[in-house]
Amino acid sequence: MRSIARLESPALLENLPRFIAVVSDAARAEGLGPQKTGSVELAVEEAVTNICKFAGQGTPVSIELSCLADGVMLAVEIADDGRPFDLTARPDPDLTARLEDRPIGGLGVFLIKKVSDRVAYERRGERNVLRLEFRRPAGA
Repeated sequence: MRSIARLESPALLENLPRFIAVVSDAARAEGLGPQKTGSVELAVEEAVTNICKFAGQGTPVSIELSCLADGVMLAVEIADDGRPFDLTARPDPDLTARLEDRPIGGLGVFLIKKVSDRVAYERRGERNVLRLEFRRPAGA
């Protein structure tokens, strides 16, 4: 896969629009179409927001986002130097439970898993690396 975009920035919510713009441009450039581009934007928004809110626990954290493509798929890698967190290990929420019986949180992780074609996590040294993959729709 070839690298098509990269952004490194402090994990602050005010930087979220920059991350979304990078993946949006990459998805459009790779011909993912409006619906799949929306999925990329949603997944990245949820992942980056979670990093900004929870990864540092009061300590500054940085995020490095990389977009890779091969003509069939766009992969977005989001690396941060926050506390370890493997979202792929989290169980999906019970959507059949009554709202008042459900724990708070977890829907963002669920959305990431549902809108991405593949989600992978690994801990590389002191960094979390989340890889989100999005296949180009047939006929695109």
